[in-house]
Amino acid sequence: MTKKIIILLISIGLFSSCAITKRDKFNAVNDYLDSVIADSEEIMIIHEKMSPDLAIIMLYGHDFWTEYPDTTFVIRENGIHSQVLENGKWVDLFDKKDWLNMKKKYGDKIETSTGDNGYWQLEDFRHNNIVFEKRNVFLKNLTSYYFDQPRKKVFEFSFPISYKKKYLVFSVTAKTTHSTGRAIINLTVVMEKLNGKWIVVDSAGPSYFD
Repeated sequence: MTKKIIILLISIGLFSSCAITKRDKFNAVNDYLDSVIADSEEIMIIHEKMSPDLAIIMLYGHDFWTEYPDTTFVIRENGIHSQVLENGKWVDLFDKKDWLNMKKKYGDKIETSTGDNGYWQLEDFRHNNIVFEKRNVFLKNLTSYYFDQPRKKVFEFSFPISYKKKYLVFSVTAKTTHSTGRAIINLTVVMEKLNGKWIVVDSAGPSYFD
C-alpha cells in the first residue's frame, strides 16, 4: 500500500512539473520579447490584451480548394506546418483535433475577458523600460504626436493559450511610433519550454506576408 502511494505521489509530481502554469504564460511572452529587443531599449506595449481569435485563425491558416477537374480536394494553406519531436517521434505540430479543442476552449473571446483581465500590467514583464498606451490613444497619435518623440517599437500581444498541453500560442503585432503602414511583425507564435526557457518552435502570419 505504501509503495502504491509513493508511486502515485511521484506521478502527481511529474504531471505538475509538466503542466503549464500562469507564470509560464507570462514567461513565454517575456522570453519572446527578450529575443527581439535589447535590454535597455524603451518600448511601448498596447495596454489591452488582444483577443486570442487571431492567433487561433493564423495557426490554422485557411482551406484551399483545388481547381478543375478535382474541385473537391481541400488543402490547408499557410498556418503552422512544421514537425516537432514528441515522445521520440517526429509528428506534425498542427493537429486538427487539438486545434478544434483549443478553438472551442478559447475562441470567440472578447478582448476584455482575455486572461485574468483585459489589460497588461508592468509586473507581467521583466523588461523595465516600458510605456503603456491604450489602443485608441495609440491610433489617434500615430500620425501626429509621436513624430515629435523618439522612435519606439510598439508591441501588441494576446494572452498565451495552451495547445496540446505543452505549447503556448499567442499573437504578436509590432509597429513603431513613426510607422503608419504594414506591421513589421504580425505573427502567431507557438512556443515550447526547453531547458527552462520558452522558445519559438514555429510561427505563422497572414497570407499577404508570404
